Amino acid sequence: YDALELTSESSGERLLDLDSLASSETVIALEDAVLTGRSGAKTPVHFSVAPIKRGAFKAGSVITFRDVHHERELRRRLAWKASRDDLTGLSNRSEFRRSIGALIDEAHREDDHHCLLYIDLDEFKVVNDTCGHRAGDDLLRQVSANLVGLLRQSDTVARLGGDEFGV
Repeated sequence: YDALELTSESSGERLLDLDSLASSETVIALEDAVLTGRSGAKTPVHFSVAPIKRGAFKAGSVITFRDVHHERELRRRLAWKASRDDLTGLSNRSEFRRSIGALIDEAHREDDHHCLLYIDLDEFKVVNDTCGHRAGDDLLRQVSANLVGLLRQSDTVARLGGDEFGV
């Protein structure tokens, strides 16, 4: 324990005791582990313990740590991209729909109130046709930044598609 500490990435709680793991008769694998070294450096790992048997007796254990930093980072990036609009970085339509569903459920449970705002930029096609798609993209990014700047951090802003936004 002086050299390393194994904790859960999601909860931060210390994971199973190494003594109890080493005495286990079955293979144990943990996906949600973070290894903290003596220096304080944290490394996401896949952790497993497998017993070594000699006949009917346990002769020891093999403990493995596999660095999964890149896999977890890739998973996080993919999840972020799946819920975001590429152009503006705002939530996309499916993430907005999920968010609205959660708010409706919350409103029913807690007798709470929320507001939905739908914004459609009129004549946006004219900007694309006269100034080009790059100018249209710049305008959408500027509108997005303005919306985010005007609202509370707890509010959800989404690009629903084309020139449509939801708040």
